[in-house]
Amino acid sequence: MSEIDAIRLSSDETLLRVTGYGESIVSPDILTIFIAVRTVDENIGQAMETNANTMDRIINALHRAGVTKEDTQTNQIRVTPQIGRHGAGDIVAFEVRNSLMVRLRDFSAAREIIAMAFDSGANDVQGPVFDTNDRSAGLAEAQIAALADARVKAEAYATGLGLRLARVLMVSEGVQTNARVVFSNGRTGGGSGPPVEEGVLRRSMSVSLSYALVRD
Repeated sequence: MSEIDAIRLSSDETLLRVTGYGESIVSPDILTIFIAVRTVDENIGQAMETNANTMDRIINALHRAGVTKEDTQTNQIRVTPQIGRHGAGDIVAFEVRNSLMVRLRDFSAAREIIAMAFDSGANDVQGPVFDTNDRSAGLAEAQIAALADARVKAEAYATGLGLRLARVLMVSEGVQTNARVVFSNGRTGGGSGPPVEEGVLRRSMSVSLSYALVRD
């Protein structure tokens, strides 16, 4: 049984369903970057050892710079055989990739941290991804705006049909968080990191309302 089938209307009521949209703007307070080391070697053991040593240098550098252990987390470790021209059985080398997720709360340090990662041996940095520590930040304002938008639409339809809103029958919502994402280009070490601008985040909300309409 669908939601509409579950709604009970009296004989003088007409069903109207509308969707409202609301948005709020919040300032991010967390920045996430993904620092990775990619190593290729004919010997899988050597590839893994070299990769591990490089990532250890990066992690130690991050901790010395003030990034806490709670804000660093291994994101992915992948070992991939490199296939030669003779097909699946022709393994010519192994690629090891280790990716570390790093959360920063001081945005002014991001440029230095990215540069430090490359200088310590990283060869792939992705991000930043901005967010808020409180994932519900701004959602209440977006909800209120979405409800108001739905109400305005419903009243317009009711007026156009020569009816009026009698009661709310059902409310359903959907939440979408739009975080600004930028990918930085890899460097080979030396110099300063790329500039980072946090901008703002937009929290959007959609709300569907089902109304019973009646004649005046």
